[in-house]
Amino acid sequence: MLPLLPWWIAACSAPAETGPKGPPPAVVAVAPVRAGTLADTWSYLGDVRALERAELAAGASGAVTSVAVREGDAIAVDQVLLEVDLALAAAEWNAARADAARIEEQLAQAGRTRDRLKRVESGVLAESELEAAESNVKALAASVDSAHAAVRVAGAKLERHRVRAPFAGVVARRYVDPGDWVDPGKVVLDVVSTGTVEVQVEAPLQLAGRIRAGDEAELRGIDTVSASVVGVVPALDPVSRTAAIRLSPAEVPGWLVPGTPVQVAFRVQHDGGLVVPRDAVVKAANEARVFAVSDGVARSVAVTELASSAEEVLVQAESLAAGDEVVVRGNERLRPDQPVQVAE
Repeated sequence: MLPLLPWWIAACSAPAETGPKGPPPAVVAVAPVRAGTLADTWSYLGDVRALERAELAAGASGAVTSVAVREGDAIAVDQVLLEVDLALAAAEWNAARADAARIEEQLAQAGRTRDRLKRVESGVLAESELEAAESNVKALAASVDSAHAAVRVAGAKLERHRVRAPFAGVVARRYVDPGDWVDPGKVVLDVVSTGTVEVQVEAPLQLAGRIRAGDEAELRGIDTVSASVVGVVPALDPVSRTAAIRLSPAEVPGWLVPGTPVQVAFRVQHDGGLVVPRDAVVKAANEARVFAVSDGVARSVAVTELASSAEEVLVQAESLAAGDEVVVRGNERLRPDQPVQVAE
């Protein structure tokens, strides 16, 4: 028979009574989930381009006799920028003008002769003489028309020896100097317009499919300039697999010059999801989750982010609905199904 232990030893060795243990309720703040749309910002690099740019070429063969401009010079529309030896073309033009003047004088003389014959009394002259005079006037009138056409042709040939500015702008490149020989089609000057520029973005299809003419965007460089979309090319480049989007700035500050790269921020509208505060989304291990509070318990819900703004995120989730409450503060250390106490 075992000896009886003293009561104080038996009391110390008896197992203590324990109840169910778990994490204490966490104090959290919550916010409601809402259905709706969300606009976020997509940013791409764009190029500032002159609205008009031209490679000017000579229209005739010959030696360059004068170049009136250099790189950076301002030009006015129709200004003569360059001349190719025009001695022969000018001589042909002057000869055509002189020939036209000679025939015009012959026509005037023939007209006076016809008019005198018409004043002669009937029966004095043979009818054939008056008919011949009338025929001579008509023939000379046709010759005058032909001579005027020859003058225009000679003038056009002469003009091909001059290179004129097609628009107001500046000279970007100069390729020839006086004495250089040029042939028709050889580029002699590059010119770009000033004061009017556009921005072009090569964008992926997912953006191009959401942007329409008239949509607003921001150009971000030294400062921010608003712009509007003026055109979207509905086809992808076969090499880059991108679509061109053209934008017109509302103003053209001094830093927005052709050739400048600029960040273009588009506001893209999204729908088909649930909007939650940005603070509600917890990211870990390449996944995003929110904690939805129901009956004092935080339930972990996996979500897919569709879009985001500075304050909110548009998500998709199978077990989340508009009107649910999600934790926005105190969710960093929450565990699934942990009791919570909502702070007032």
